Amino acid sequence: MAGRYGGIYLDSDIIVLKPLKSLRNSIGTVKEVSRGSSFSGAVLAFEKQSPFLLECLKEWYSTYDDTLIQWNGAELMTRVIRNHSDSDPNREHLEIQLEPSFTFYPINSTDINRYFSEPDSTAERAQHDALFSRILNYSTTFHFWNSITSSLVPESNSLVERILNHYCLHCLDVL
Repeated sequence: MAGRYGGIYLDSDIIVLKPLKSLRNSIGTVKEVSRGSSFSGAVLAFEKQSPFLLECLKEWYSTYDDTLIQWNGAELMTRVIRNHSDSDPNREHLEIQLEPSFTFYPINSTDINRYFSEPDSTAERAQHDALFSRILNYSTTFHFWNSITSSLVPESNSLVERILNHYCLHCLDVL
């Protein structure tokens, strides 16, 4: 539906930190590496008839495999972007805005677990405080990576608990 009508899609484990109205044809970079970045569909904001989403639908129809969840999702978007980067390095014909990882995913999936715990030392507390401030100032969303953290409950004074308290009215009531 987003391809036909446009709109915003958010995974259920995303908290919105800032208004999304300025996002246009945006997808988030998850990992930036020298051999190529990878992208995620956890946060998408697209106008109707987006060339990128139409290319993603074509790829999905031609390569869908019901046994490979990532292949049909985040990896699909990464494939489309990479395939079109060969012929158009600036990806102008896809009309997409590639957001830096910190915009939508300020903590990556390999580091998220440690932020559910209260800092152990003054130095770690200072590092969490600095990251919390940076997230408030520069991130648009926060991704909890529920596939990894679903069994965790944020400890009091943890970075995740602070984000929940800052942005959610009743999130901690249900934990």
